[in-house]
Amino acid sequence: MCNRYALTKKQERVITREFGSLELYFMERFNIAPTQSAPVILIENGKLANRDMRWGFQVKWTKAPLLNAQLESMDKPSFREAYSMRRCLVPASGFYEWTDYAGRRQPLRFEFEDQRLFCFAGLYSVSDSIETYLIMTVPANEYIQKIHTRMPFIVPVSAYDDWLNPDGDAYKRVTPSSESLKSSWINPKMNSPKFDDPESAAVLDSPPSGGPEQLSML
Repeated sequence: MCNRYALTKKQERVITREFGSLELYFMERFNIAPTQSAPVILIENGKLANRDMRWGFQVKWTKAPLLNAQLESMDKPSFREAYSMRRCLVPASGFYEWTDYAGRRQPLRFEFEDQRLFCFAGLYSVSDSIETYLIMTVPANEYIQKIHTRMPFIVPVSAYDDWLNPDGDAYKRVTPSSESLKSSWINPKMNSPKFDDPESAAVLDSPPSGGPEQLSML
């Protein structure tokens, strides 16, 4: 599950062995929300490219945009073509999950220990000249499973080539990163997508009081 994430590095270089390097320039985003536009990386005419797309596929079976798709569902007709032909990387610096804590929704941010940029596995679609993307998910690992049963599919840097390469089927063998993640309690302002500033993503000095004991281990 992923329905909010951040991209707060002002500039990063994504390097792949086959396709060279790509400089990413973007405004810092602390609270990227569904239907908003954000950068994605793809292969276009044999070269790395990046541009903004809108988060959320429009699909026939629901009026709401489809934000996530399970890796285990890629053999279904709904995703088969995009999975084989329209894969992308979605840059991020962290993602948010929520838990019921002391009678309220409490956000947490998950990120790498060194807070570096990473990429989610994504699919993109073009319909009526509108480009959209979704983020793929996998079963939660040990760092997320106390909060949610699913998590975003984080692609290891070593697998960027295989994931993006339009030739062959190496992308089918890409597995999620197993690197450890750290979690932080975040300002409850993050509950609203209208806030997108450093204050709304600020780390709380200590965990909120009055919540379930098992979450003190995060």
